[in-house]
Amino acid sequence: MSNLDIEAPSTVFTRAHFPSPARRRMGPMKFPLPLSPYVPEDVIKTNTGNSDLLSPSNLPVFPLPVTTSQGDEFEKMKKQLVEALQKIDDCGKKENELMSKIVELDAENEKFKSEVQKLADQDSENKNKQEMYEEKIRMMKLDTESKEDMLEILRVQCEELKNELDKVSQEKMRSDAENIQYVELLINENNTLQQENSTVKMVNNEMTQEMENLTVLKHELEIALKQKTAEPEVTLESELEDTTCAICMEEMRLKKCTPCRRRFHKSCLEHWLQGNNSCPTCRASMSV
Repeated sequence: MSNLDIEAPSTVFTRAHFPSPARRRMGPMKFPLPLSPYVPEDVIKTNTGNSDLLSPSNLPVFPLPVTTSQGDEFEKMKKQLVEALQKIDDCGKKENELMSKIVELDAENEKFKSEVQKLADQDSENKNKQEMYEEKIRMMKLDTESKEDMLEILRVQCEELKNELDKVSQEKMRSDAENIQYVELLINENNTLQQENSTVKMVNNEMTQEMENLTVLKHELEIALKQKTAEPEVTLESELEDTTCAICMEEMRLKKCTPCRRRFHKSCLEHWLQGNNSCPTCRASMSV
């Protein structure tokens, strides 16, 4: 087998050979180790007799013999490798962009979370306010119901007071009517008493006048008794026994007629003398 017939081992490059920037922490990229240099066998045989051991620096290095098709394939593989590396770099850039976007999205997510938390807190506060408002509304309803009950009680009491007031008003009107009648009765009685008082005063005046007349009569009788001794004796007591008014026939000592010595009520005699100028008994002329 000649050196030209040596074929390069087929190497399949996978993603394990090209780790992502995140896995390699953005460090330098590591490629698989290169193939060992080709050393001819005659050189190895001629040099084995020497006492000195061969060092890697003393070994002659010859280029790897490849054919034209192998060179083209290697160039093709090199090109694919460059393209793969470019794609890896592009993927790294995209991955960095995605990571930055992820960071931005995380920041936005945190912002949204904080906003959601704020909204949740506001919702909780609103719920608390709503519960407080509902409690206030419930208390207001209870207060309104109690006030309505109290108002109904006051309406009933007002109606009862109105009925009592009507009764009192009717009783007062009845009492006022009775009082008016009683006052009228008192007024009538007062008028009657005044009339009676005036009558009593008039009677007192007439009695005073009668007493004066009796005094005058007594004096005249005494004079007459002295002058007329031949006439039968007439006493004042027998003359005073006749106390009946010859006009109204009532017992009263008031005024008398001089000729017949009959006594009359002054009012009766005045009323009689308004139509007649003579004594009602003896028809003698006389005046008040």
